[in-house]
Order: sequence, then structure tokens, then C-alpha cells
Amino acid sequence: MSQTDLNKTDVKISDLKPIEAGKGSGGIDFEKYHMKPYEIEKVSITETMTGYKDNKLVELDEPRKQLLVETVVLETGKDKDGKEFEVRAKEWFNLIENEDGSVGWSMHEKASLKKFLDAMRINTPEGLIGKLVTIKVVEKEDSEGQKKHRLRFVY
Repeated sequence: MSQTDLNKTDVKISDLKPIEAGKGSGGIDFEKYHMKPYEIEKVSITETMTGYKDNKLVELDEPRKQLLVETVVLETGKDKDGKEFEVRAKEWFNLIENEDGSVGWSMHEKASLKKFLDAMRINTPEGLIGKLVTIKVVEKEDSEGQKKHRLRFVY
């Protein structure tokens, strides 16, 4: 492509308008969900091969079990390839395994799942389905340094 081809466009500088972040073509306006309650629809167990060490995402030697908690579908959208996706607020909570192989959650006062269950005023994860949870918008950088918005739970 020549420099002349790069300079050709139908858009005029005078036509340019400011567009709020996250609201471009196909973008999702996450702010409309901020600090509002939504129903928890799914609770499942997943495995991951990544974890955080010294605030950095690292590959793990063995898979780690996690509890995945998801709200109802808040919105659907399409990615740049036209493939549909669902927007839900999600939280992943690490699970632990004891000496006899039982899997569960830590009862330590700083453990995230314990804090969440206490905040929701329930004793077990299966009691989360149907409960209302308040959503917050958080901004994180991905591995390429791009800022991404995520919907998380307030607890």
C-alpha cells in the first residue's frame, strides 16, 4: 500500500466526534450495570492452569479448582468477527483440597469465598442461586497493556 493510499478516506476531520470509552462500534456500556443488583443464575466448579503470584498472572504446575459464580445474562453483543457473546458479571473463587482429598473453601477470615458467603448471608455455595448481588465495574489491564472493563461483585 502506498502512502497515497493511506491518505485516502471518506472521513473528514470536521466530522470527527468524541466517543465515550467502551461505546464504540459493538462496545458495551458497562457503567449502566455499576452498583445495581442482579440475580445469580449459575454456580459451577471449573479448573484453571493460571494463578497470581506477587500480583502477576503465572502458569501453575497443576490445575486449580475454582468456584465460578455468574449472574443472569445482562446483555448480548457481537465481537469483531460477528460472533455473539453474553455479558454476565462473574467471580472466580479458589477452592482448596485437604489431606483426605476433600474439596472445599477456606474458612480463614480473609478467604474471598468465605467473605462472599458471609456478605450474602448464606452458608453454602448452592444457596447463591437466585440471590441478588450488587455489580461493580472494574478496570484491568490485559497481558498486552490494554484496559478492559469487567463486571464483578460487591462484597
